[in-house]
Amino acid sequence: MSTPANFNGQRPAIDANDAVMLLIDHQSGLFQTVGDMPMPELRARAAALAKIATLCLSLMHLSAPTRRSDRADAV
Repeated sequence: MSTPANFNGQRPAIDANDAVMLLIDHQSGLFQTVGDMPMPELRARAAALAKIATLCLSLMHLSAPTRRSDRADAV
C-alpha cells in the first residue's frame, strides 16, 4: 500500500488527543439499503467501531429524543 500524497511521504497517524469518532444512529431500516456488503458483516463492523470508541475515548456523549417533538422531521 502506498502512502497518500497529502502526507508528504510520511505515514499518516491519528493523535488520540486531537481526534473524535462520531457514530450516528440512523433509523433501523437504513442498514437494509446498504448493498456492497452482507448485513451480518455491516452490523459486526458497526458494533466493532462502537466498542473501539468506548475503549479509546474517555468522553462519550449519548443523546436520544425524549419526546416526539424532539425529532427533526425536516432536513
